[in-house]
Amino acid sequence: MPSPADDWIQPANGYRFTEDSVMLARFCPGNVRGTAADLGAGCGVVLLEAMVQGRLKGVERAFLVERDPAFLPALEANAERARALAPGLPPVKALIADWRGLSPGDLDGPAAFVCSNPPYFRLGTARPPASFGNLAPAAGAAPPPAPPGAAADPERAGADGRWELHGGIASLAEAASRILAPGGLFSLCFPGPRFTELLLAASGAGFVPEIARFSASRSVPLALAYLRKPPSGP
Repeated sequence: MPSPADDWIQPANGYRFTEDSVMLARFCPGNVRGTAADLGAGCGVVLLEAMVQGRLKGVERAFLVERDPAFLPALEANAERARALAPGLPPVKALIADWRGLSPGDLDGPAAFVCSNPPYFRLGTARPPASFGNLAPAAGAAPPPAPPGAAADPERAGADGRWELHGGIASLAEAASRILAPGGLFSLCFPGPRFTELLLAASGAGFVPEIARFSASRSVPLALAYLRKPPSGP
């Protein structure tokens, strides 16, 4: 099926989804049985694109979890668009919630699959103009100025999708682990230069890394990872 990636509805201002969301959608597994959730969903591209493209067969219901209520109209419109493109999709619910307080009860039970394209940049760092390099200032140095076109103040429009204003990779991994059933899968993308941080956060949340791939389409790689929550019992 042709990708509808260019046609997903987005807010007129603020953060815009990028090819990273489409890459992560295509990295999602082919089969998952149970509930799926996208944390920090934005306008819902990752999970909806994956399902429209025939990934995640067996999903019984899907949740698009987004902290910012400004994205709600786009989330609901894109869910309708996905159903029009791929009749027979499971129920999709837009849920306005902060992942830091999310529980399995918010999803009507534990999830089998979680995905996320989280913010890439730590507070106090500037978004590099052409790559993901130099994500942190040198020890003791002042944060570098934001390059032209970047939000100088991360509280301004679009910053939630770029800077870790409302939780970083550790809180995201903890949230995914908290809502996943034993044996559940967490799939996400993250800047290659911060891959060690991702592994440490995953380990701290009890995940076991299963697959990691690095994109070859950029000078500084993007990591795509599968993290597995261990099954319970012996």
